[in-house]
Amino acid sequence: MLQLFVYGPGLGLPSLDPSCLAAILYCSLAVPKDEFVIYQTANASMSPTQKLPALWDGHAWIGSLKNVLFYLKQKGYDLDNDLDKEAISKITAFSCLLERNAYDLWLFKAYVCEDNYVRVTRPEWSKVLGFPYNYLTPNAFQKHAKERLTLTLGISDDKTSYEASRMPISHRWTNASRQKQALLQAQAFRIRMSSLARQLYGSLELLIGDSEFLFGENPTSLDCLLYAFLSFHTLTENFDQLTLRSTMQSSAPKLFHLLESLKARWFPSSPSNGLLSKVSIEKQPQNLLALARLAWNNVSTKVEEAKASFRNVSISPQKRVSLARNGFFILASTFGFVWFVLANGIVVIESEEDADLDDLREEPFPTPKTEFRSEKTDQALDDEVRGEASSQPEEKENDGLQTPSMSAEDLLFGFEGEDEDGYDDWEEEEMDDEEEQDFDEADAEIA
Repeated sequence: MLQLFVYGPGLGLPSLDPSCLAAILYCSLAVPKDEFVIYQTANASMSPTQKLPALWDGHAWIGSLKNVLFYLKQKGYDLDNDLDKEAISKITAFSCLLERNAYDLWLFKAYVCEDNYVRVTRPEWSKVLGFPYNYLTPNAFQKHAKERLTLTLGISDDKTSYEASRMPISHRWTNASRQKQALLQAQAFRIRMSSLARQLYGSLELLIGDSEFLFGENPTSLDCLLYAFLSFHTLTENFDQLTLRSTMQSSAPKLFHLLESLKARWFPSSPSNGLLSKVSIEKQPQNLLALARLAWNNVSTKVEEAKASFRNVSISPQKRVSLARNGFFILASTFGFVWFVLANGIVVIESEEDADLDDLREEPFPTPKTEFRSEKTDQALDDEVRGEASSQPEEKENDGLQTPSMSAEDLLFGFEGEDEDGYDDWEEEEMDDEEEQDFDEADAEIA
């Protein structure tokens, strides 16, 4: 039993991806209905190329549209088996034309035109995909579209979109100029894409004859590719920018009529009579293992891209010398600045022990109460003694005899020279002649 894994339906078509739609059409026309199953999935990790469609035959995985068609033809499911060499060569050439030019037109229309992507393409993908694929897959397709068109057509993102610059208000007019220039460039690319579409449609119309299909009464692989890629150009009418439907109607009316007839034959208004009426279509459930694998793949991909970008950077010997010189000067300047700051004491580095010692030095030394009196006690005693002394005359004259005043310290602690037993140990001072005379006169008066 063959199992075909594709993206789900969208925009009124069986699949939202042209390659998946082509694989669905080919399997439905070439493989018997009871020999294959279609699984609608959002996870492309099972594919060897990390792209859908993917085919599982019970033993191996086959990824991408070209590999799937080649494998089915090798297995005997070949829609081109009865054609001659000339028809085979035409199918090969026009298949490459469709896979390149027609696919580029669809990518530009759906992903590069920002208005179409925001308003139509991304909401459609959100309907088809579940969490977290609805955030990852549309952005991945848009990134792929921009990279592909940059290589094939030279269309870069900065020429098709506008981003306002962060300039002062006085230079606001430059934003308007840049916006106008970007819009003109985008319009020029749309004209170029319309011209490319006319050339593609005109070349394909040369193959159309009076038969129902391109090469007779039986469909071929080119019919499948033709409908799969061009139906996104003309049968999807929700896009405002780059409407290719009118371009095909005016430049290739026979081709447009062929697409309408194929749609009526394969996908009529009544689903019971359509091409997929008897095909088994199931939706693949999501599990935690698949989500974990997806997250790991995204992370590993980003890491590999970063490594590859660093490997691809080539530095000349002169550039290396310049980088080394600049690094040395930066290192030396940093070291000199740090040394200057530390040497001048602007910043002091202390350990916890040094900080504790500094705190102890700042704190007052405690005075034991048994040995010394505090300053408050001394002050209170001095105030008390001064109060008692002020109530009495400071100097008392007794018949010319003067008694010396005593200080508070003398009253409290005694005279100097007093020993521990309380006896005086004074050294009598010698008096001069005048003092002796005064002393004798005082004694005589007393007597």
